[in-house]
Amino acid sequence: MSRLSVRLRVVVASTVAMAVVLVALGAFLRGQVAGGLDDALGRTLDARLADVTGSLAAGRSARAAVPAGEADEDTVVVQVLDRSGRVLAASPGLAGSPLLRAGELREAADDDVTIDRRDVGVRDDDGDTDAFAARLRATPVDDDRADLPIVVAATGVADRDAAVRSLDTALAIGLPVAILLSAALGWALARGALRPVEAMRRRADGIAGPSDERLPVPRSRDEIARLGRTLNAMLDRQAAGFRRERAFAADASHELRTPLTVLRTELDLATRGERDAGELRAALASASDETRRLERLADDLLVLSRAESGRPDPPAEVPVRHLLEAVRDRFSGAFAAEDRSLEVVLDVADPRVVTGRSGDLDRALSGLVVNALHHGGGETELRVAASGDGRVAFHVLDRGPGVPTDLRGRVFDRFVTGAGDRRERRGTGLGLAIVAAVAASHGGRADVEDRTGGGTDAWFSVAG
Repeated sequence: MSRLSVRLRVVVASTVAMAVVLVALGAFLRGQVAGGLDDALGRTLDARLADVTGSLAAGRSARAAVPAGEADEDTVVVQVLDRSGRVLAASPGLAGSPLLRAGELREAADDDVTIDRRDVGVRDDDGDTDAFAARLRATPVDDDRADLPIVVAATGVADRDAAVRSLDTALAIGLPVAILLSAALGWALARGALRPVEAMRRRADGIAGPSDERLPVPRSRDEIARLGRTLNAMLDRQAAGFRRERAFAADASHELRTPLTVLRTELDLATRGERDAGELRAALASASDETRRLERLADDLLVLSRAESGRPDPPAEVPVRHLLEAVRDRFSGAFAAEDRSLEVVLDVADPRVVTGRSGDLDRALSGLVVNALHHGGGETELRVAASGDGRVAFHVLDRGPGVPTDLRGRVFDRFVTGAGDRRERRGTGLGLAIVAAVAASHGGRADVEDRTGGGTDAWFSVAG
């Protein structure tokens, strides 16, 4: 079944379900019709039995109590038997043999008995005996008096059987036709319903890689339309990711080319032998600086890649105070060298722990501190606060000149720095990009805002 197409599986399932429903409905209808006809026969027999037994109970003779109508399969015939089975009276034309056998006679002496018989005989005008199928019902005149006879009423069931046979024929023909029609309708409906899926499949098959081409989405509001919109959103994300990675590769190549070019130039000049010892030491120092810059760049690229792709190690509870104080101790000397202070400011109501990856949170908070060290000014504070959306935000606040307007929307992009010339740069331009990636991997975000009274409030949040 799993190898069949979705369309065929839908048709088979719907056809089987429809067949079960139709067969059950046909059986119910047949039962109702047959039961109704049987009830009608039963009421007819009961009415005749009530007339005869009432007459006998009133003291009338058996011959006087039996109706005088000629016996045939279209009328109700009556036979009165004594307890031994002897025929006391019978409808005119009814064969003389008793309608009840010995065992049936004993049952009828105690209670009402209903019997289907196929050989009830009647005599025609020529004296010949014909048999017809009939339903018999026998009842004693009085259960408590053994001297009173048993009355048997019978009527033909040919019309009842013919009606049931006609219904059976109609069901035998109509049910298969209805099932076939439902299968054909199911096939047509499944084909129409899955036509947009096939159109999306053909379009998807023609998309070889990241592209601006999208899947055709039907105008309906059903599951297939939602699937198409979801797949198109996925293609949008893939295309955006591809463009980011392509820009990232181009930017990384550009950033790597400059230090490599300087390094090669310094080494080429040093190998020519035209420089004195001082110039050689300066060339080697420049080459060492560029090598360290390459090392930092490679390390930042690795951290950024891990943060954006997700890490397998599970999050854990991270003490907030310990995290902030560790970062402060690491950078307090650098701030003191510039006659600035770096302090941790905590309130009693501040969160004590957050759930996350300690190394990533340390790297992100350090990135904000380095940014404040290079581009901020005045006293710098490390704070943590619970935001209204259930997240916890880490803030680095300084009293510097703030973020330039032209950089406000790009500070967390890769390779964006506040320096206009490469020689003025103190980092790789990936620090704040790492902050944003770490925040996103922890279910939060990063942003910079102007601080009241001047300065910058740079922060990132994580899910609490």
